[in-house]
Amino acid sequence: MSNERQVLGRRVSPERARAWSLVLSSMRIPHVIEAEEGGRVSIRVREAHREAAERQIRLWRREHDLARRAEGGTGRTSQALPLTGLYCVLVLLGLHLVSAGRYQGDMLEAGALAVGKVMQGEYWRLMTAMTLHADWGHLFSNMFFGWIVLTALAMLVGSGRAVVLALSGGLVANIVNVCVHTSQYTALGFSNAVFSLLGALVCVQWRQRSACGEGRGGRLIVGAGIALFALVGLSEGSDLTGHLVGLVFGMSAALVFGKREVRRRSISDVVCLGVACVSVAASWVFALGAV
Repeated sequence: MSNERQVLGRRVSPERARAWSLVLSSMRIPHVIEAEEGGRVSIRVREAHREAAERQIRLWRREHDLARRAEGGTGRTSQALPLTGLYCVLVLLGLHLVSAGRYQGDMLEAGALAVGKVMQGEYWRLMTAMTLHADWGHLFSNMFFGWIVLTALAMLVGSGRAVVLALSGGLVANIVNVCVHTSQYTALGFSNAVFSLLGALVCVQWRQRSACGEGRGGRLIVGAGIALFALVGLSEGSDLTGHLVGLVFGMSAALVFGKREVRRRSISDVVCLGVACVSVAASWVFALGAV
């Protein structure tokens, strides 16, 4: 029977063969494992199943490599990614506690996106408005979805890049709002940045699935992202223009800059995270200095 089958890839260790076998079994691809010389083993599949088997192995190896990079190559589960999302949530929560308390009037007056005042030169509002929220419901919805999509995207491109992309998308969305709305228009909230993250996450996942030959899986991811946008981003009273611009910006950024693999932990990622933190802090320094 073995002569009728083709060796899948190269001869591998028993541990790797067992992992591949689980992948193939989960996809109902018939195969056999055969012992080779030197303690190595090979997986054999029939020619009719070879292409599907190789596609599934490529997908598994890609996801396995991503998981190893997420662990920093140390064999330990990295806490950096979840904590990055947590830090962002804590910043939003802290600013809301301050703005909803004793300094409510001052912070909202100084930081909200007021189109008329932005047109007069108070450009820091394009950034500070993302960190303010109208009420607790508004805050918690952005904290919940923001934590999920930020952590998911950071696992793929790095924490610093994900945060910069979020702030950039929110910034561009606020600029568009200033251009299309009247001087009386005001807005605040992190949702534009969240939809920028969602757009980028959808495109990055789509590119990775497509590269592994999983075109159907990529299309399902895109469809799920669009459905989530329609469910959450088009609700009554929301900033429809900002949400749409944020989504499109995130998708465009992922398509333009996501053509090559990136190291999650790198100097450039640390620099991106530093730039993001300094940008938010500097914006609030300007805002509070003008009160």
